Amino acid sequence: MTIEPHYSLAEAVERFFPGGLIKVSSLRTEIRKGRLRAVQVAGKYLVSESAIRELLEKCRVPEKPQGCISASVPAAMPPGSSATDRLKSARAALNQIFQGQSRH
Repeated sequence: MTIEPHYSLAEAVERFFPGGLIKVSSLRTEIRKGRLRAVQVAGKYLVSESAIRELLEKCRVPEKPQGCISASVPAAMPPGSSATDRLKSARAALNQIFQGQSRH
């Protein structure tokens, strides 16, 4: 059986995150949240390279599809109409309804 090398949290930060953006406290937080696999020996957390790799995959930000914002406008809207105009009209109608109810 081969055992993968394990690193203390300080060693892992130095080895895998040399820019200083990730700190030991960040890794502890990820362990507590269950996103970073770790072993605890003699009260010290140890992590492996594969555990760091898994963490980075779990925390990957999904790519946003590129496109224009007009693609989100429903096709049923006639050219020249505006979603903002429809919302204003709906809001004005609701205001009239509520004003009528407050008079009674």
